[in-house]
Amino acid sequence: HKAIRRQRQMCIRDRLDVTVVILTKNEEVNLPDCLESVKDFATRCVVIDSGSIDKTKEIAAKFSADFYEHPFENYARQFNWALDNTNITTKWTFRLDADERLTSELKIELSGLVQKYESDDEVNGFTMEAWLYFLGHKIKHGCHTKRKLMMFKTGIGRIEDRKMDEHTILSHGRSVFCKHRFIHYDFKDTVSYTHLRAHETPEHLV
Repeated sequence: HKAIRRQRQMCIRDRLDVTVVILTKNEEVNLPDCLESVKDFATRCVVIDSGSIDKTKEIAAKFSADFYEHPFENYARQFNWALDNTNITTKWTFRLDADERLTSELKIELSGLVQKYESDDEVNGFTMEAWLYFLGHKIKHGCHTKRKLMMFKTGIGRIEDRKMDEHTILSHGRSVFCKHRFIHYDFKDTVSYTHLRAHETPEHLV
């Protein structure tokens, strides 16, 4: 039992000083793998739910994520509400969707980048791209992936108050691009895939 406790303490110490924020509504299918991918990475996970009637709340509790309920207006306002109302005290905040996963390679890279720029007050965020999966298969060619600012210093990053095509922006400083990618299971079917391709726009970041 002592060995198990020591192992758990080591795992907690190895986690980054980051809070992962996830917006949900009826995400019982996606949420378990999402939370599983960050449980050894983030100090805290926050789930902001907008009226789920499935097992989303129970899944969040299983992974010891803090669960909040708030009516949904649009993505930007919901995420910014989380920034303002969930008492985030970690140095970093991470924007993650329920259908996204962090890879081991990306987590290792982020840990190294946080250490590298620990004393650099100008580096206030990290941008990254996704591996897109369609019907369970990675799309390697012919699909543009947008660069997203997903991890930022708490209090410096915020999402533009727009109804569509919202971007995370920094109030000051700059971001660093990550070489490794996260995984995005965005395509439920061919209709969703076609709709997304038709509405792709370039990502504009600070």
